[in-house]
Amino acid sequence: MNYCEGLATLITQSRLQSNNTDYSSTQGNPQSLFEVYANEAQENLQTLIINNYPEEFVEFYEVTISTQTESISVPDDIFSNNRIIAVEYSQSGDSQYYRPLPPRTVKERISSIAGYPEFYIRIGRTLYLCPIPNTGKIRVTYYRQLDALKLSTATISGTPSGSTITTNVAIGTTPEYVCISDRFGEVLLRNAKVSTVVTTTITVVGNVSDYLVDGYVLADLAGQYLTEGKYTTTHSKLPRICQRYLVTYMAKRALAKDSSNQAGIEDGELLRMESQILESFAQPSEDVYSIPILDRRIIG
Repeated sequence: MNYCEGLATLITQSRLQSNNTDYSSTQGNPQSLFEVYANEAQENLQTLIINNYPEEFVEFYEVTISTQTESISVPDDIFSNNRIIAVEYSQSGDSQYYRPLPPRTVKERISSIAGYPEFYIRIGRTLYLCPIPNTGKIRVTYYRQLDALKLSTATISGTPSGSTITTNVAIGTTPEYVCISDRFGEVLLRNAKVSTVVTTTITVVGNVSDYLVDGYVLADLAGQYLTEGKYTTTHSKLPRICQRYLVTYMAKRALAKDSSNQAGIEDGELLRMESQILESFAQPSEDVYSIPILDRRIIG
Protein backbone atom coordinates (compact mmCIF):
# COMPACT_ATOMS: atom_id res chain seq x y z
CA MET A 1 0.00 0.00 0.00
CA ASN A 2 1.74 3.17 -1.21
CA TYR A 3 -0.08 5.56 1.13
CA CYS A 4 1.19 8.54 3.09
CA GLU A 5 2.76 7.96 6.49
CA GLY A 6 0.66 8.33 9.65
CA LEU A 7 -0.72 11.70 10.70
CA ALA A 8 1.50 11.82 13.79
CA THR A 9 4.60 11.57 11.59
CA LEU A 10 3.31 14.22 9.16
CA ILE A 11 2.61 16.64 12.00
CA THR A 12 6.10 16.12 13.41
CA GLN A 13 7.64 16.87 10.00
CA SER A 14 5.42 19.93 9.58
CA ARG A 15 6.31 21.28 13.04
CA LEU A 16 10.01 21.00 12.18
CA GLN A 17 9.44 22.74 8.84
CA SER A 18 7.54 25.63 10.45
CA ASN A 19 9.57 25.91 13.68
CA ASN A 20 6.54 24.93 15.77
CA THR A 21 8.17 22.23 17.85
CA ASP A 22 7.51 23.86 21.23
CA TYR A 23 3.91 23.54 22.37
CA SER A 24 1.82 22.58 25.37
CA SER A 25 -1.78 22.89 26.55
CA THR A 26 -1.21 26.58 27.27
CA GLN A 27 1.20 27.75 24.56
CA GLY A 28 2.13 27.10 20.95
CA ASN A 29 -0.07 25.49 18.28
CA PRO A 30 -1.80 22.37 19.66
CA GLN A 31 -1.94 19.02 17.86
CA SER A 32 -5.68 19.50 17.23
CA LEU A 33 -4.93 22.56 15.10
CA PHE A 34 -2.53 20.57 12.93
CA GLU A 35 -5.27 17.93 12.52
CA VAL A 36 -7.50 20.68 11.07
CA TYR A 37 -4.72 21.80 8.71
CA ALA A 38 -4.07 18.22 7.57
CA ASN A 39 -7.73 17.67 6.69
CA GLU A 40 -7.87 20.97 4.83
CA ALA A 41 -4.86 19.88 2.79
CA GLN A 42 -6.36 16.45 2.05
CA GLU A 43 -9.71 17.93 0.99
CA ASN A 44 -8.04 20.51 -1.26
CA LEU A 45 -5.92 17.88 -2.93
CA GLN A 46 -8.73 15.35 -3.36
CA THR A 47 -10.94 18.05 -4.93
CA LEU A 48 -8.15 19.00 -7.32
CA ILE A 49 -7.56 15.39 -8.37
CA ILE A 50 -11.26 14.54 -8.82
CA ASN A 51 -11.91 17.66 -10.89
CA ASN A 52 -9.05 16.76 -13.24
CA TYR A 53 -9.10 12.93 -13.17
CA PRO A 54 -12.62 11.84 -12.17
CA GLU A 55 -11.84 8.12 -12.39
CA GLU A 56 -10.01 8.32 -9.05
CA PHE A 57 -11.75 7.64 -5.70
CA VAL A 58 -14.69 5.79 -7.27
CA GLU A 59 -16.77 3.60 -4.95
CA PHE A 60 -20.05 1.75 -5.20
CA TYR A 61 -22.59 0.09 -2.94
CA GLU A 62 -25.56 -2.18 -3.52
CA VAL A 63 -29.00 -2.19 -1.92
CA THR A 64 -31.42 -5.11 -2.13
CA ILE A 65 -34.95 -3.88 -2.74
CA SER A 66 -37.62 -5.16 -0.38
CA THR A 67 -41.30 -5.02 -1.31
CA GLN A 68 -42.30 -1.63 -2.70
CA THR A 69 -39.17 0.31 -1.71
CA GLU A 70 -39.40 3.79 -3.13
CA SER A 71 -36.34 5.48 -1.61
CA ILE A 72 -32.77 4.65 -0.61
CA SER A 73 -30.24 6.84 1.20
CA VAL A 74 -27.18 8.37 -0.41
CA PRO A 75 -23.98 7.00 1.22
CA ASP A 76 -22.66 9.06 4.14
CA ASP A 77 -19.17 9.19 2.66
CA ILE A 78 -20.18 10.62 -0.72
CA PHE A 79 -17.81 13.38 -1.86
CA SER A 80 -19.19 16.93 -1.50
CA ASN A 81 -22.56 15.40 -0.53
CA ASN A 82 -23.72 15.07 -4.16
CA ARG A 83 -21.14 13.43 -6.44
CA ILE A 84 -23.15 10.49 -7.81
CA ILE A 85 -21.76 8.90 -10.97
CA ALA A 86 -24.46 6.35 -11.80
CA VAL A 87 -27.52 4.55 -10.43
CA GLU A 88 -28.28 1.09 -11.86
CA TYR A 89 -31.10 -1.41 -11.38
CA SER A 90 -31.22 -5.19 -11.71
CA GLN A 91 -34.71 -6.68 -11.57
CA SER A 92 -33.37 -10.18 -10.83
CA GLY A 93 -30.64 -8.96 -8.48
CA ASP A 94 -27.92 -10.54 -10.64
CA SER A 95 -24.95 -8.30 -11.44
CA GLN A 96 -24.94 -9.12 -15.15
CA TYR A 97 -28.41 -7.62 -15.54
CA TYR A 98 -27.73 -4.15 -14.17
CA ARG A 99 -28.98 -1.37 -16.42
CA PRO A 100 -28.49 2.38 -15.87
CA LEU A 101 -31.30 4.58 -14.60
CA PRO A 102 -31.29 8.18 -15.87
CA PRO A 103 -31.72 11.08 -13.40
CA ARG A 104 -34.91 13.13 -13.57
CA THR A 105 -36.41 16.14 -11.77
CA VAL A 106 -38.85 16.08 -8.87
CA LYS A 107 -41.64 17.32 -11.17
CA GLU A 108 -41.49 13.95 -12.96
CA ARG A 109 -41.92 11.86 -9.82
CA ILE A 110 -44.19 8.81 -10.25
CA SER A 111 -45.53 7.13 -7.13
CA SER A 112 -47.17 4.16 -8.83
CA ILE A 113 -45.94 0.58 -8.32
CA ALA A 114 -44.40 -1.31 -11.21
CA GLY A 115 -42.08 -4.24 -11.75
CA TYR A 116 -39.01 -2.05 -12.23
CA PRO A 117 -38.03 1.66 -12.11
CA GLU A 118 -37.34 3.72 -15.23
CA PHE A 119 -35.44 6.60 -13.60
CA TYR A 120 -34.43 8.09 -10.25
CA ILE A 121 -34.76 11.47 -8.55
CA ARG A 122 -32.29 12.79 -5.98
CA ILE A 123 -33.77 14.99 -3.25
CA GLY A 124 -31.13 15.94 -0.70
CA ARG A 125 -29.49 12.73 0.53
CA THR A 126 -32.28 10.45 -0.75
CA LEU A 127 -32.74 8.69 -4.09
CA TYR A 128 -36.34 8.08 -5.16
CA LEU A 129 -37.01 5.25 -7.62
CA CYS A 130 -39.74 5.85 -10.18
CA PRO A 131 -41.92 3.91 -10.64
CA ILE A 132 -41.60 2.10 -7.31
CA PRO A 133 -40.07 -1.39 -7.75
CA ASN A 134 -41.31 -4.51 -5.99
CA THR A 135 -38.00 -6.39 -5.92
CA GLY A 136 -34.48 -6.27 -7.35
CA LYS A 137 -31.20 -4.58 -6.50
CA ILE A 138 -29.83 -1.05 -6.87
CA ARG A 139 -26.14 -0.26 -7.43
CA VAL A 140 -24.97 3.30 -6.77
CA THR A 141 -21.55 4.40 -8.08
CA TYR A 142 -20.16 7.58 -6.55
CA TYR A 143 -17.05 9.53 -5.59
CA ARG A 144 -16.01 8.67 -2.04
CA GLN A 145 -14.78 11.26 0.42
CA LEU A 146 -11.51 10.17 1.98
CA ASP A 147 -11.66 9.34 5.69
CA ALA A 148 -10.85 12.29 7.94
CA LEU A 149 -7.42 12.30 9.56
CA LYS A 150 -7.23 11.95 13.34
CA LEU A 151 -4.49 11.21 15.83
CA SER A 152 -5.05 7.94 17.65
CA THR A 153 -6.66 8.40 21.06
CA ALA A 154 -5.80 4.95 22.43
CA THR A 155 -5.02 1.37 21.51
CA ILE A 156 -7.38 -1.56 22.01
CA SER A 157 -6.68 -3.83 24.99
CA GLY A 158 -7.57 -7.44 24.29
CA THR A 159 -10.40 -8.62 22.06
CA PRO A 160 -13.66 -6.66 22.28
CA SER A 161 -16.76 -8.68 23.14
CA GLY A 162 -20.46 -7.97 23.11
CA SER A 163 -20.91 -4.19 23.12
CA THR A 164 -17.67 -3.39 24.98
CA ILE A 165 -14.31 -2.06 23.80
CA THR A 166 -11.48 -1.67 26.33
CA THR A 167 -8.63 0.78 25.73
CA ASN A 168 -5.15 1.11 27.22
CA VAL A 169 -5.79 4.65 28.51
CA ALA A 170 -8.85 6.49 29.77
CA ILE A 171 -10.95 8.33 27.17
CA GLY A 172 -11.46 11.90 28.36
CA THR A 173 -14.70 12.68 26.52
CA THR A 174 -17.58 10.70 25.05
CA PRO A 175 -17.35 10.81 21.24
CA GLU A 176 -20.42 10.12 19.12
CA TYR A 177 -18.55 7.57 17.00
CA VAL A 178 -15.25 5.71 17.04
CA CYS A 179 -13.25 3.87 14.38
CA ILE A 180 -10.40 1.38 14.72
CA SER A 181 -7.49 1.13 12.25
CA ASP A 182 -4.36 -0.98 12.04
CA ARG A 183 -0.83 0.52 12.11
CA PHE A 184 -1.03 1.25 8.38
CA GLY A 185 -4.32 3.13 8.70
CA GLU A 186 -6.49 0.39 7.20
CA VAL A 187 -9.90 0.71 8.85
CA LEU A 188 -11.01 -2.49 10.61
CA LEU A 189 -14.06 -1.13 12.42
CA ARG A 190 -15.98 1.86 11.11
CA ASN A 191 -18.44 4.29 12.70
CA ALA A 192 -19.29 2.45 15.91
CA LYS A 193 -21.95 4.54 17.64
CA VAL A 194 -20.94 5.18 21.25
CA SER A 195 -23.40 4.75 24.09
CA THR A 196 -21.20 5.48 27.12
CA VAL A 197 -17.56 5.87 28.09
CA VAL A 198 -16.32 5.04 31.60
CA THR A 199 -12.55 5.58 31.89
CA THR A 200 -11.11 2.80 29.66
CA THR A 201 -14.41 1.10 28.77
CA ILE A 202 -16.35 2.13 25.68
CA THR A 203 -19.87 0.76 25.27
CA VAL A 204 -21.34 0.93 21.77
CA VAL A 205 -24.91 0.72 20.55
CA GLY A 206 -25.57 -2.91 19.61
CA ASN A 207 -22.61 -5.27 19.27
CA VAL A 208 -19.07 -4.33 18.34
CA SER A 209 -19.17 -6.94 15.58
CA ASP A 210 -21.97 -4.98 13.86
CA TYR A 211 -19.45 -2.33 12.89
CA LEU A 212 -16.64 -4.52 11.57
CA VAL A 213 -15.44 -3.88 8.04
CA ASP A 214 -16.02 -6.91 5.79
CA GLY A 215 -13.22 -9.46 6.07
CA TYR A 216 -12.26 -8.74 9.69
CA VAL A 217 -13.19 -10.40 13.00
CA LEU A 218 -13.16 -9.14 16.58
CA ALA A 219 -9.76 -10.71 17.31
CA ASP A 220 -8.22 -8.47 14.63
CA LEU A 221 -9.00 -5.39 16.74
CA ALA A 222 -6.69 -6.28 19.64
CA GLY A 223 -3.74 -3.88 19.86
CA GLN A 224 -5.03 -1.65 17.07
CA TYR A 225 -5.59 2.11 17.06
CA LEU A 226 -8.76 3.97 18.04
CA THR A 227 -9.76 7.29 16.48
CA GLU A 228 -12.71 9.43 17.53
CA GLY A 229 -15.33 10.52 15.02
CA LYS A 230 -17.22 9.15 12.02
CA TYR A 231 -15.14 8.02 9.01
CA THR A 232 -11.77 8.64 10.67
CA THR A 233 -8.35 7.02 10.36
CA THR A 234 -4.72 7.66 11.26
CA HIS A 235 -3.37 7.63 7.69
CA SER A 236 -4.37 9.49 4.54
CA LYS A 237 -5.27 7.21 1.62
CA LEU A 238 -3.71 9.63 -0.82
CA PRO A 239 -0.69 8.15 -2.63
CA ARG A 240 2.77 8.71 -1.16
CA ILE A 241 3.57 11.41 -3.73
CA CYS A 242 1.04 13.63 -1.91
CA GLN A 243 2.79 13.43 1.45
CA ARG A 244 5.10 16.41 0.89
CA TYR A 245 2.07 18.52 -0.05
CA LEU A 246 0.26 17.66 3.22
CA VAL A 247 3.35 18.51 5.29
CA THR A 248 4.00 21.77 3.46
CA TYR A 249 0.36 22.86 3.61
CA MET A 250 0.27 22.34 7.40
CA ALA A 251 3.56 24.25 7.74
CA LYS A 252 2.24 27.09 5.60
CA ARG A 253 -0.91 27.43 7.71
CA ALA A 254 1.14 27.40 10.91
CA LEU A 255 3.53 30.02 9.52
CA ALA A 256 0.61 32.21 8.43
CA LYS A 257 -0.85 31.99 11.92
CA ASP A 258 2.50 33.05 13.31
CA SER A 259 2.58 35.99 10.85
CA SER A 260 5.71 34.67 9.20
CA ASN A 261 6.88 35.95 5.81
CA GLN A 262 7.89 32.37 5.01
CA ALA A 263 4.20 31.53 4.36
CA GLY A 264 4.30 33.24 0.96
CA ILE A 265 7.25 31.09 -0.11
CA GLU A 266 5.33 27.97 0.88
CA ASP A 267 2.39 29.09 -1.34
CA GLY A 268 4.58 28.92 -4.42
CA GLU A 269 5.94 25.54 -3.38
CA LEU A 270 2.39 24.18 -2.94
CA LEU A 271 1.45 25.26 -6.47
CA ARG A 272 4.50 23.48 -7.90
CA MET A 273 3.63 20.33 -5.97
CA GLU A 274 0.01 20.43 -7.17
CA SER A 275 1.26 20.45 -10.77
CA GLN A 276 3.62 17.54 -10.09
CA ILE A 277 0.87 15.50 -8.42
CA LEU A 278 -1.56 16.06 -11.29
CA GLU A 279 1.17 15.10 -13.77
CA SER A 280 1.66 11.82 -11.90
CA PHE A 281 -2.04 11.01 -12.33
CA ALA A 282 -1.84 11.94 -16.02
CA GLN A 283 0.95 9.51 -16.83
CA PRO A 284 -0.17 7.12 -19.59
CA SER A 285 -0.57 3.45 -18.79
CA GLU A 286 2.41 1.24 -19.48
CA ASP A 287 0.09 -1.48 -20.77
CA VAL A 288 0.26 -1.95 -24.53
CA TYR A 289 -3.10 -1.42 -26.23
CA SER A 290 -3.93 -3.30 -29.40
CA ILE A 291 -4.12 -1.18 -32.54
CA PRO A 292 -7.49 -1.51 -34.31
CA ILE A 293 -7.31 -2.47 -38.00
CA LEU A 294 -9.71 -0.16 -39.81
CA ASP A 295 -9.00 -1.46 -43.33
CA ARG A 296 -8.93 -5.24 -43.52
CA ARG A 297 -8.14 -5.44 -47.27
CA ILE A 298 -5.25 -7.80 -47.98
CA ILE A 299 -2.40 -6.05 -49.68
CA GLY A 300 -0.64 -8.45 -52.02
